[in-house]
Amino acid sequence: MVADEARQPNQLTCPLCRGDGRCHAKDCDHGKYLCTGDCLKKEVGPWIKMEVSGHASSELWRKFTWKSKDGIGHYIAFNQQHCGEVVRLVDGEYKNLGTCPLCNGTTRITCTTCKGDGKCNVCQGNKTLIQGKDVFTIADTKGRSMVIIPRAITDETVEGLRMPDLLKVTLPLANLAPESSGALRLGFKN
Repeated sequence: MVADEARQPNQLTCPLCRGDGRCHAKDCDHGKYLCTGDCLKKEVGPWIKMEVSGHASSELWRKFTWKSKDGIGHYIAFNQQHCGEVVRLVDGEYKNLGTCPLCNGTTRITCTTCKGDGKCNVCQGNKTLIQGKDVFTIADTKGRSMVIIPRAITDETVEGLRMPDLLKVTLPLANLAPESSGALRLGFKN
């Protein structure tokens, strides 16, 4: 939370990150998450110890088994030095197809929510939102009001997140009270 820091009266704790400034997308770890491709990953097993000539007995291996057309069982194993490489069943046997095209062999890909910076996508890591700059209380032409975190404004609409539930909304500017659409246009920069 932002309790220790001096806070202006018009500041609100970010409702998404609850004031820690970090991305809270599922599985995001500092802007990256586990590759969704078919590459070998230390986190996805089972990894087993095997006695393999020329290798330490402490090495972990991923073993792939299959039966050939004549019913004979076969296997191939890869140690963790092959993490980031794709292993697939091709023409009836497992083969190493090389570096994963999604993660380029790193086993991590960029988080699509925070675009890799690890920061909250609502407050951009600032931990708070400022009324009149990041968040606005707007009213429609019938006098109903809502609090919105704008994300984009065009000549006709405003898109944003409604507080407190962070539901994505698109509102026609023509339906807003003139002072609300004016405040949005002045205070928010796309």
